[in-house]
Amino acid sequence: HWQVSTEAASPPQAFAQRHLIACGLSLDVAALAQPLQAQGQSWPAGGDLADAYQDSVLALCRQLQAIIRAKLPGPTLVQVLVPTDGPLQALAGLAGLLRCARREQPKLLGQLIAVGPEHDPGLLVEQLQHDAGRPQDVQIRRLGARRDVLAWQETPLSARQTLWKAGGVYLVTGGLGGLGRVFAADIARHAASATLVLTGRRELDEAGRQPLRALEALGARVDYRVLDVADRQAVQQAVLQIQEDHQALDGILHAAGVIQDSLLLRKTEEQVRAV
Repeated sequence: HWQVSTEAASPPQAFAQRHLIACGLSLDVAALAQPLQAQGQSWPAGGDLADAYQDSVLALCRQLQAIIRAKLPGPTLVQVLVPTDGPLQALAGLAGLLRCARREQPKLLGQLIAVGPEHDPGLLVEQLQHDAGRPQDVQIRRLGARRDVLAWQETPLSARQTLWKAGGVYLVTGGLGGLGRVFAADIARHAASATLVLTGRRELDEAGRQPLRALEALGARVDYRVLDVADRQAVQQAVLQIQEDHQALDGILHAAGVIQDSLLLRKTEEQVRAV
């Protein structure tokens, strides 16, 4: 969740390099980067959101690889600016790539900073300097003069409130995978008479029917469908068909995915696109 940050600004450490990247924002990056002594870049992110997100991931991956290949001379700060509002706020997902880069290259310090639609360039420069003084903060949101930091918050089990609706209809992609089974079982346990529409890329075999029977034993109605979530048109048709068949769709949990593990420096464009 977002926590309001009240820490006083600290002088930023001496960075061997600084990079400032604006993604999906109309900013004069050169003017912002100059007082920060940073290298500035601006990446447009228009058109279809899925394509814009993929293009931004590829561009950031290439940029980080170039920085690593040039041999990090010392601590290097990469600040990526994205919108706080509208569809392009989804670009906040780039923080995951920055976190991975930091784990593999401890000298490569990435920050994802969401910027509100109304921003004063002079104030933004001051804020970026403030953020540079707290490199441990990876995901930051700037709303005017306010500074929020994304952090985990533990919720005691005694205070648990179910998210699931009794009699609700839920679509779980990758429903027979590890995460999919966890979510499906939780819905079945806490939402009486729920309908679970599970999808996977393969036809059901006997091994796949066993977890479905376990969900039915918990009181859920289970509907399994073959679906490749990489096929956009098939997904759109499936969602419409589910709504027609069950007269409702109360939630979608995306638990399908493809793993293409490799170090960031060795990651290929084909691997990124597959994921």
